Amino acid sequence: MTPPRISQGRLSSNIRTRRISIDSIIGFIVTQLEDFPTWRDVKPDQNENYYNQRLERLLQVRARKYCDAVQVGRESVYQTPGSHDVGVFPADEEGLVVRDRLFGPEQPIYTLECKRLLSTMRAERRREYLTSEKGEKPSGGVQRYKLCIHGAGLDMAGIVGYVQDEDLMAWRATINDWVGDLIARPVDKAIWDGNDRLRQHPKFKRRKKLLMSKSASSRIRPSDIRLTHFFVDLRSPRQPELALS
Repeated sequence: MTPPRISQGRLSSNIRTRRISIDSIIGFIVTQLEDFPTWRDVKPDQNENYYNQRLERLLQVRARKYCDAVQVGRESVYQTPGSHDVGVFPADEEGLVVRDRLFGPEQPIYTLECKRLLSTMRAERRREYLTSEKGEKPSGGVQRYKLCIHGAGLDMAGIVGYVQDEDLMAWRATINDWVGDLIARPVDKAIWDGNDRLRQHPKFKRRKKLLMSKSASSRIRPSDIRLTHFFVDLRSPRQPELALS
């Protein structure tokens, strides 16, 4: 299936109503993430905050050009105790309609949690893409959505994995192994099941520097949340690039 065209998110005289689809936002993010590993000399081997700042800047300046119905911001708090890493908001003060719901300029339409994927991380942070460990403050990317620390009022969101070693497919397999461990041995009140396993995204083909997956997570409040996973290859040039089959 062809990904949605990012021009769907532009405001112009041809659009009579200010509407946007989540697929248009995801399509916009995918297109920009392909450029992220080399955008303005992004450095390898950096920490999460460095990459989050750079990602927010890239998405914000590109939104003005390619998807000007929205704006992108960092670490905004809305309805939940935690601040999401990157959020997508209406660019216009009157807001935007998304799936027949009006979002105001202070309401995130779509949020992104961002986590490093690095095999040498400390044991207590190794599974942080998914979860913190038992007894630790909830800091896992998926865990925070499950516990409604992030994503209140949303039924779709995303997680960016900054891949710093190994390769993209290997990380998907590793994360799915961790999901199996959490199904058997949960660390808190977050409930894990087979729907949490990452599967190939049906709308986006594999790319040289980007791997897209999808999953669905149950939450402590009634409705599930559908997650899109964006693995972006940020390995040092000294390391081999992901080979396409």
